[in-house]
Amino acid sequence: MYNTLKTSFRYLFRNRGLTIINILGLAIGICVFILIMHYVRNELSYDRFLSKQETVGRLEFTFSNNSQSAWTTSSMGLDVREAIPEITGFVRIRAMHDIYLEYDEINYPIPQGLMVDSNVFEIFDLEMLQGEPKSALTEPFTIVLTRSLSEKIFNERDPIGEVLKTPEGIDFRITGIINDPPNFHLQFDMLVSFVTLGVMYGEERLHTYKTYQYDTYFEMIDKAHPDTVNQKITAFFYDKFEELDGEPVSEEDAFTARVR
Repeated sequence: MYNTLKTSFRYLFRNRGLTIINILGLAIGICVFILIMHYVRNELSYDRFLSKQETVGRLEFTFSNNSQSAWTTSSMGLDVREAIPEITGFVRIRAMHDIYLEYDEINYPIPQGLMVDSNVFEIFDLEMLQGEPKSALTEPFTIVLTRSLSEKIFNERDPIGEVLKTPEGIDFRITGIINDPPNFHLQFDMLVSFVTLGVMYGEERLHTYKTYQYDTYFEMIDKAHPDTVNQKITAFFYDKFEELDGEPVSEEDAFTARVR
């Protein structure tokens, strides 16, 4: 054993250049492997905290040219829930970017906000630290902040009931604080009540097929078969678009709808 090790080290010493290359290659390979495993582990951890992963999904459309879209109108969620027995709930989401809100004469940049229906806490497991989940986002111009954003603005002060103001002079009242979600595919710093859109742009904005600005997530019953539900949703929208347009959907505009 001793002679084997002695011979090996003697060989490595005599071939120092090759030895260094091999050691560096091995070290780089191990580092790359660790980074890849860390990345994969992080990706696989997304949404693991959600208890309804198997029954909640986003509505998506695939068209005849193989293009895909998750953009929906504000009416699609309500109409599908009423038409498809397997659908028990829905939540509409509209992204908001590069927002500035003022408090105590200081402007705070809000990288990401989401306008959501008030039942968002029933669809997704978002831990409410302060406020009431069922009522926090039922009124216009109410918002829920993540804990990190609340601490950034208020430090240790109680933020409930405080008002943040937009550059346009619109007041938003804080009604809740939630824990920052761990590895959630929906990224946000605050949630804004969806009904705010009805006050800002008219009630029609809350139930229309005229604008595709939202993501819609559906909750299905536990025993629902996804393929059956998707077939029903596709058939429903074929009938709905024929009703709205006054003519059947053409082959060029053919699509399939699914919740996933």
